[in-house]
Amino acid sequence: MDDTIDIIFVVPAFKPKMKEESIGTLILAKELLLNGYNIDIVRYWNAKNSPRLDYDAFRTEFVSLIVNKAPKIVSFYCRCEEYHICLDLANKIKELSPSIKIIFGGPQAELVAKETIRTFNYVDYICCSEGENTITPLLHWIIEEKESLNLAGQIQGLTYRTLSNEIVQNTFPEFLPDNYIRSFYYYDLIPDDVWKNTKSIALDVGRGCPFACTFCSTKTFWKQKFRLRNISDILDEVKYVVNHYGVRVFDFKHDLFTVNKKRILQFCDGLQNLGIKIEWGCDSRIGVVDTEMIDYMVDSGLTNIFFGIESGSHEMQQIINKR
Repeated sequence: MDDTIDIIFVVPAFKPKMKEESIGTLILAKELLLNGYNIDIVRYWNAKNSPRLDYDAFRTEFVSLIVNKAPKIVSFYCRCEEYHICLDLANKIKELSPSIKIIFGGPQAELVAKETIRTFNYVDYICCSEGENTITPLLHWIIEEKESLNLAGQIQGLTYRTLSNEIVQNTFPEFLPDNYIRSFYYYDLIPDDVWKNTKSIALDVGRGCPFACTFCSTKTFWKQKFRLRNISDILDEVKYVVNHYGVRVFDFKHDLFTVNKKRILQFCDGLQNLGIKIEWGCDSRIGVVDTEMIDYMVDSGLTNIFFGIESGSHEMQQIINKR
């Protein structure tokens, strides 16, 4: 079997902590692994030099670490606060190894996809929207089909430049449907150094928010499409994590978990029926919770809710469309 690395995923994790892991990256990496591709995940902390203490030393070490692995593709998970670092590292990788294809993904990359491709010629592709429906066809196109431009339009969510430097953004893929199910777990891709001190873990339980606050990128990224993952699927994963890793504290990751009261009550009943005592938290919005819901949630282990309270001013709430 060819042991060449097809793709390295770069995660902006500064320390080996579970809260710095990228759920989206783990999902995409596991999907590629199950489809026969050789993958690797590199975190910032894999370099001995910290970017927060000595950035130049970190950059030299980190770029060498990646280039020496000789991957075909390097993919960066891009958030707003580290976008400049992603660009700088990508530039240095391309300088040392021009044959490596550079892919950007994540919320910041999508929001400025065309501008990035137009401005930075060392970024080859940007993958927009949910990657589950795009990542495997993308790698097949790059590796097996040798980036045939007549087939480029078939890769949903891809932003790229043509030979004549025209910037093209393909149609985005369909979002995962409401009540979606994930057929695999990815916990084996998390390093032992991360597991050592892990007392809580984040779980993907859904995506999107139906509201339209003017200041928030979520409405743009998820197109106001609210999805809640299949409840039985979430409960199965909770039970798996408790039984295999002994972790009993969960952060249920969703932009707005409590929109559908009926399903949240069903979820809380399901947690209690597991017969496993856990603690958990989530993100919500004051207008979509009530006393009955919170009582149900607390009875099933809720310990904290994160509310975005941007302003107590009625006038400002109208301006930012928070209402």
